[in-house]
Amino acid sequence: MVWRGTIGAFVRGSELAWLLGFSDPVRGVGWNARASRAARWRLGRTRALLGLAGAPERRLSVVLVAGTKGKGSTAAFLASILHAAGMRAGLFTSPHLQTYRERVRVDGAMLSERDFAKAISRLRPVVARLRHEHPSAGEPTTFELTLVLAMRAFAERRCAVAIVEVGLGGALDATNALDPRVSIITPISHDHTPILGRSLDAIATEKAGIVRPQRPALVAVQRATAARAIARVCRAAGADLRVVRPVGHRVGLALAGDHQRQNAALAIAAAKQ
Repeated sequence: MVWRGTIGAFVRGSELAWLLGFSDPVRGVGWNARASRAARWRLGRTRALLGLAGAPERRLSVVLVAGTKGKGSTAAFLASILHAAGMRAGLFTSPHLQTYRERVRVDGAMLSERDFAKAISRLRPVVARLRHEHPSAGEPTTFELTLVLAMRAFAERRCAVAIVEVGLGGALDATNALDPRVSIITPISHDHTPILGRSLDAIATEKAGIVRPQRPALVAVQRATAARAIARVCRAAGADLRVVRPVGHRVGLALAGDHQRQNAALAIAAAKQ
């Protein structure tokens, strides 16, 4: 039994090592000038990967969460609300704290080590087909592959909703290959300036790129520059812009801090859609 367990642990470890072996701008692994030039194709590559994996995202109602501060808390709030309401929800977040499996949760629970390793192994033929059928696409990133893994896991576990935290930015992030029913934008400030731009206007414009025509764009109260940029993007896209103000102090929250009242308000507004 000890030997069998050791083999199992080795196999699980080797699958994760394979997944982590791809370049990834979010983790700063293998991200060089060549990879940067391929970024413009990232959405097309992610869509191709999803298609080769059976288009699992089409069986889900997707909520995209972008912003600088509060993305993870807002996504977690929404997942908890939906779970309490009896809806099965998948949650895709980054980064993780202790184990990579934290990034993919169903009803608050991670996949088991065995199930996660199996899910990774099923990505291998998807990558092989991408290389064969889309040779100009370039190599996928770890983040893209993990997103595909998550969408498959959520669809196969019959989640009604997939709550997806944007990795970096918005418009060009791999998560924007999905078709969100609702888009959430948390408070925006300066972050990842070498990639997203040095001005708040540029950063907000990039992050607002997740909105969709005639669908709710739930936006936190923003600094004036960011608010104008978001409104401009929403008008151009024909999105239904809704500014969401923080909940009052009469609403009790498990997480401390006034900033969590903004995050909770966004989650509550999304749950009502």
